[in-house]
Amino acid sequence: MRISKDGEERKQEFLQAALDLFSKRGYESTSVQDILNAVGVTKGAFYYYFKSKEEVVDELLGSFRTDMHRILSDVLADGSLNPLEKVVAMDARCLRHRLENRDYFERIYNTLMSIGNAKLRHKLNDDGGRRILPLFRQAIVEGAEKGLFDIPVPEETAELYYSLHSSMLYRLSKLCYGLAESPENEEKINTLLYFYQDTLERLLGAGRGMMNVKQAMEATIAKTREKSR
Repeated sequence: MRISKDGEERKQEFLQAALDLFSKRGYESTSVQDILNAVGVTKGAFYYYFKSKEEVVDELLGSFRTDMHRILSDVLADGSLNPLEKVVAMDARCLRHRLENRDYFERIYNTLMSIGNAKLRHKLNDDGGRRILPLFRQAIVEGAEKGLFDIPVPEETAELYYSLHSSMLYRLSKLCYGLAESPENEEKINTLLYFYQDTLERLLGAGRGMMNVKQAMEATIAKTREKSR
């Protein structure tokens, strides 16, 4: 059965209501009935779109996972980049995506970090491990095979890089979102990027100064800020 535009709008109402409730009450404390009450419809309307509350979560996080997979796959498919440059591009393009979609990511971040949403965080991490980590692993293994990265265990190193990348992007995005209200974030961003590049070069055995991650990230931040003016 073809879903009309009104139907798509209704589905988005369910998703937005669920996101608000998960953020305020926590995933475990939010029931399907709570979502129904927030939207003001019957159970039948909810189950037309979703089989369960878990499916709502899959839908909420689905666009995030899909976008990440597309961005990273595009970088890996770029034959003009060597593995070292691909790692830099993966970081920079993922940051750009977060900055260009601030409203969505702020709501997702706030929801995931809320008390009572540990299950959502674990789900996102597990899904990332299945779908996203293999792409990071591909870049790291290729770099090791070509002698650009001096690492004895490339696959295990890729897991550490993925964790470092995720933590850095979360912290960096939050600092960038708050730049207008907190100009002192500029110095915090500079410090974070300095230590991130240093840590990444050590982790990958790329040699000090061989990766221009800091420069690429700063350029991404500057371009995004210019577009928003």
